[in-house]
Amino acid sequence: MNIYLPDIPVCFVGLREHTDRWSRIDEWTATHGYKNVTKFENEKDASLPKYGDVRLKFMEALKSLSSFPSIIFEDDAVPTEWYANEIEVPNESGIVYLGGSQYGTGANPLGMKE
Repeated sequence: MNIYLPDIPVCFVGLREHTDRWSRIDEWTATHGYKNVTKFENEKDASLPKYGDVRLKFMEALKSLSSFPSIIFEDDAVPTEWYANEIEVPNESGIVYLGGSQYGTGANPLGMKE
């Protein structure tokens, strides 16, 4: 199945204070023709565990989706040189992970740029 990403519902989740990230998101979603974008911005809450405030917004984003396929991005998602508006996924896919992370590795095993 081919999915044209700009045509499906897209949610971005992050902290409101990351204004530079939200500006970048506005720019690249407009550049790539995304049509159905919803932002889930949250304030930091010191009473919650680390990242707990953002996790709550992820739950809110998931509950907001009424059609699939759809995407939830974190506010630090950045298109790479390999980004394409259209992706091919197996028909029976339930979830497709787009991206990578060095979080918690303490290294850069894939040679990813900072």
